[in-house]
Amino acid sequence: MTIHNKIERFIDSYGLFRKSDKILLGVSGGADSVAMLCLLHSLGYSCQIIHCNFHLRGVESENDEKFVRELCLKKNVPLTVVNFDTVKYASERSISIEMAARELRYKTFEEHRKAVQASVIGIAHHKEDSVETLLINLIRGTGLRGLAGIKPVNGNIVRPLLCLSRADIIEYLDGIDQSYVIDSTNLEDNYVRNKIRNRILPLMREINPSIDSCVLQTSKNISEALIVYNDAIDKSKADVLKREDDSIIILIDRLLRKVSPEALLYEILYPMGFNPSSIENIRAVLNKESGKLFYSDKYVLLKDRNSLIIRPVKKDNIDENSKETVLLEEGIISLFDGIELQIRTEKGAIVISKDKFTATLDADLIEPPIIVRKWQSGDRFLPYGMSGFKNVSDYLTDLKFDLFKKKDQLVVCDSKGIIWLAGERIDNRYSVTKSTERVLIISMKKKA
Repeated sequence: MTIHNKIERFIDSYGLFRKSDKILLGVSGGADSVAMLCLLHSLGYSCQIIHCNFHLRGVESENDEKFVRELCLKKNVPLTVVNFDTVKYASERSISIEMAARELRYKTFEEHRKAVQASVIGIAHHKEDSVETLLINLIRGTGLRGLAGIKPVNGNIVRPLLCLSRADIIEYLDGIDQSYVIDSTNLEDNYVRNKIRNRILPLMREINPSIDSCVLQTSKNISEALIVYNDAIDKSKADVLKREDDSIIILIDRLLRKVSPEALLYEILYPMGFNPSSIENIRAVLNKESGKLFYSDKYVLLKDRNSLIIRPVKKDNIDENSKETVLLEEGIISLFDGIELQIRTEKGAIVISKDKFTATLDADLIEPPIIVRKWQSGDRFLPYGMSGFKNVSDYLTDLKFDLFKKKDQLVVCDSKGIIWLAGERIDNRYSVTKSTERVLIISMKKKA
């Protein structure tokens, strides 16, 4: 089988792209990306090239760009060159140069793919890259996905050379007398991948000359096992998870009845940004007291009774200084998280709503201004239907409110105190009686 047939069969087998698709290729000038460009161009695919100059290797970086420009001119394919101040980007974000270059590369590739309306982005990873990636993940610690190697398709990223070895690529380029540039940093051991490529893999090949094919076969086996694993995980997730407004709730009793609660908990929480150490700490409190909070960058998790409640981290839109908002006499006011309060006054025949999200109050007993705020420690009110005052905190505890619900609870007040524990109960002192002539109606709703 020729290398061209091998590539076409691989493309068709994984459905990477079609002849009618426009393909954006990331070309550095190295052997792998040059081979990808030459192979796909000779097979008649519509290619557009993007080259990133990270300005990390002085004259070498400039020569790489010059080489890619000349190659694209020779092949008559469109080229876009993007320049980066990679060192500055890494410094501003306190990340490594390697990570900075990766972030810039993939972000720019996707932006340009959209701009030129390309179907996919072609990256020139080959077999040995997949082996190296698996070993990097193994050294750093990983789950099953990290041992599955590099995927041929990952979203808009495709890797048409994964069926080829580095030797296949060099033999092909030599056969068509095509030059390429050599990145001198690939010969250094400054990066983890280079240490594995230059030192660890050669030693492993001394022990087992077939180590590359063995690792790739193991990777393939794990990929197949992942299909079964993911199916089981999805079914288990459906059984232990429920949604309530903006919260995701893990039912602990159901979780603990699963074959591997630890694996299921990891698969739920890791995509939300909880690291393995945090997930282990969460696992440790499943059978302990309520109230413990755990945070990722975007989510906060609360252990509450028999549930783990997960909500996005959010910022209240109530005024940060006063933590309160003065209500209009009539009209609609927007608060936070899509909550709206509608206020109106009515005379004549009075109909008291049974909806707990609507408060019907004696307007003449209320002393402005009317204010809505979060409840505070020490707040007390006289719940409608009860004979004595009650602390708001105790009232919410009696309702078995979790910490999140407690934190979000609103109270509507006049100058004397609470007139409505919003969405729950009015204060009895402001209730409508036979002598009421005007009512103030406050309705609370959440926009879809």
